[in-house]
This record gives sequence, structure tokens and C-alpha cells, in this order.
Amino acid sequence: MADYLLFSDSHGDNQRMYEVIDRYRDRIQGIIHMGDLEGKEQELFRYFPGMVCMVRGNCDRNQELPMERIFTLEGHKILVTHGHTYRVNAGLLTLKMKALSEGAEVCLFGHTHVACKAQEDGILFANPGSIRLPRGEERRPSYGILTLQEGEAPKVEIYWWEEGKSKCRTAEKEKE
Repeated sequence: MADYLLFSDSHGDNQRMYEVIDRYRDRIQGIIHMGDLEGKEQELFRYFPGMVCMVRGNCDRNQELPMERIFTLEGHKILVTHGHTYRVNAGLLTLKMKALSEGAEVCLFGHTHVACKAQEDGILFANPGSIRLPRGEERRPSYGILTLQEGEAPKVEIYWWEEGKSKCRTAEKEKE
């Protein structure tokens, strides 16, 4: 089993991300960031020396970052994008078509600053929200953890960031 921290839309402020990384450092195999780091990419690479995957968001100027990545982890094909080029603010249809065409089992995106997850047509879609500038009903900083195990269905948990807390509550448990 392998766990990966999920972030998006940190917009130049990595401090909350670092607090979360420190909480899970011994548990995670890597970090996946869905874009809008705004120039803090190298800082994140230096802070976490393990596997870091990131894509370019609409506010990123680093042309070396790809707009999307497609790769396999623990036997699961994953599509990572910021989401703005797929108009995720208007829904997931365009992004779903891309994920289906690539044969992705997991599709990770950001851009909306609203944490969410959904299962559609055999694809797990997840947006960890924004660790810095949350939007939506909750307006609480959030991140996610993707759990992968070969031969098992992928899972994502969304967590609310809470200052000074060693553990954060999942969004699902709080709504119960």
C-alpha cells in the first residue's frame, strides 16, 4: 500500500503544505501537486526529497512544468492536470472524456479551490481543494491523501487543514 499527499492551488505560500508534509512524512511515498505553486516549485523539491509530481496551473509561469502528466503508480494509471484547460469550473465532462481516452483509473485536478471527489465511469476524480485560498461552502484549507495498492480500488480522503493540529479531520467524518 502506498500513500501520496495531494495539494493544489498553494499560490506561492508553501508553509501550510510543509506542516502537512511534516505530519505525514513517515507515511507517504510522494507528493502530487495539481498546480498554481506560483514560483515555489524548487522550494517544494528541496523540502521533500522523495517523489514530487507537479503540473502547471493557470497562475504558474514556469514553462518547464507540463500541463498534465499521465503515469502509473502501484498498477493504477493516473492523469494529473490543473484542470483549467478542461474547464472544470463548468463540470467534469471534458476532463472525464480525456481520462477515458487515456484509460486512467484516477484523475487528479485542482483549479476550483473546492475539495471534492467523485467516482464516474470507473474513474476516481479528486480535487484536494486549496491549502491556501479555499472556496466553496466550507472555505477551509484542504488537502488529500491518495491510497494505492495494486489489485485494490484507489481511494482518496480529503482533509481539512487545522493550524497546530497533529491530526486533521476528514471532510466525510465531519459531515456525518
